[in-house]
Amino acid sequence: MIKVLIADDELVVRIGLKTTIDWEANGFTIVGEAVNGKDAVELFHKLKPDILVTDIKMPIMDGLEVIRQLKSEHCLFKALILSHYDDFDFARKAINLGASDYVLKTELTEQKLLTSLSQLAEQLAEERQLEPAQPAQPEDNLPVVTPAQRSRFLHKILEGELNLDNLPAYLEQRSPLFTLPCYVMACLNVEKQADSSQDIESSQFHQALDNLSANLLGRKGWNHTLVQTVSNIYFLVNLPCEDAQSDRTLVEVFENLKRNIEQFLNVQLSLGVSQASEQASDLPRLVNQAKSAWLSCYFEPVNSVRLAGPTVPSPILICPALDTDFIRKSIALHDIEPVLEHIDTVFDALKEANTFEFVREVFNDAISLAKMIVSERKLTNTTTLNDERFSYRNFDRLAKFEEVRKYILDLYTQINVGDTAEKSETYSYGITRCIKFIKHNYQNPISLTDAADYVGISKCYLSLLFRQETGVNFSNWLANYRIEKAKKLLSETNMKIYEVAEMVGFENPYYFSKVFKEMTGESCKDFKTKGAARAAH
Repeated sequence: MIKVLIADDELVVRIGLKTTIDWEANGFTIVGEAVNGKDAVELFHKLKPDILVTDIKMPIMDGLEVIRQLKSEHCLFKALILSHYDDFDFARKAINLGASDYVLKTELTEQKLLTSLSQLAEQLAEERQLEPAQPAQPEDNLPVVTPAQRSRFLHKILEGELNLDNLPAYLEQRSPLFTLPCYVMACLNVEKQADSSQDIESSQFHQALDNLSANLLGRKGWNHTLVQTVSNIYFLVNLPCEDAQSDRTLVEVFENLKRNIEQFLNVQLSLGVSQASEQASDLPRLVNQAKSAWLSCYFEPVNSVRLAGPTVPSPILICPALDTDFIRKSIALHDIEPVLEHIDTVFDALKEANTFEFVREVFNDAISLAKMIVSERKLTNTTTLNDERFSYRNFDRLAKFEEVRKYILDLYTQINVGDTAEKSETYSYGITRCIKFIKHNYQNPISLTDAADYVGISKCYLSLLFRQETGVNFSNWLANYRIEKAKKLLSETNMKIYEVAEMVGFENPYYFSKVFKEMTGESCKDFKTKGAARAAH
């Protein structure tokens, strides 16, 4: 049996966890319950559980501090963070400290809990089998190469300071920077989810990504060095040649890395992987291969892992350009169709050029022109043509070429609508359909992905537009709508709290009660009692 310790200060949550799954039948046993962080640490030392399931917010000592203390003591265990706080900051801190999974209480179901526990149990079993004996100490006369040194080395390559001409001499003058015989470069582009409060450019995100990668690649015995540039993140992976020479192994490992990064950090990403080489002097060439492989993902509709193939030079050497005079004259005549056709033609040429920098240049030009037109024509719809809609940073929030195309086409369509219709504060067609989907399906366990499929656009694009036009993210809008429906049911019916929870789309009544209190300031019971008193008068 896998031993599990539960730490949560709320009785209803502990009861809910114990009754969510049949623990014994699935190979787990709850060995103890702690009501605060201090008790959790004491019980951990006494009971020696395999998995710690802990809340973040607890009295005396929070869940993050519990993990920090136990990890500092080199305890071998897996930590599953449960929290009602949909905040990347907590997830990032938990991962930095060594947590293995992070699940929101509002989204916790029997299947999710069992899946997370089973995965943690498998990981723990692997780590215990692979736990190495204490490594031999390096000889005193051999210098120790630090991760910072490797990182600076990769920075020099990415910045062009070290190239095919001077890199061999540079390496000859230094001790070996890496211990394994083969090298592979990987280029990642991370897509931020607008429902998340994280900053993918922050050092904290970089650290969380680095720690997660070290954990996953380390299981294969691979080493890695990670560097974040303006547009992409690069991995220099040092690995055994037998692994490097197997395309199947490379794809499996990097696809697993991609899945875990997306799950833990609430992002989506595309990933290009270079060919392998046994020569460190080949690294500049491998960087170009990895970036080319990633670019092939960028111009495709689905996020993927792509291995480098033969490089095909672009037939287009000059960036395609928008005809700004034609666009302005057509919009002045309220003739939008030729404008959209022209934009489509330019984007077709961009796709053929297969050059990321060209796409950014056209996006920026299109945004600048749109801002000028809106200002000149005094268009004031603050939902679809607000300041956030004209931010150049939106380019980095659109992870795919076709999303950039659609964003610009939608923007000019909204400009035309704003110039011809009455100045009403209405949502765009896509967000109107999304809200309709929520209102018709809030009783079911729906997600941003479900809504995006209904609207017919990508999850990333819908998430970005939803926040731009409504001012809140999708999950918050959905939660607010569900709670408003719950308030009506509690006030006007005799339904029990668990029945109301089910009616408004919450699978777990304990979590529903907590969400309700946090959003209204009252417990369900108090709200229902006051509603009955109001009705009596």
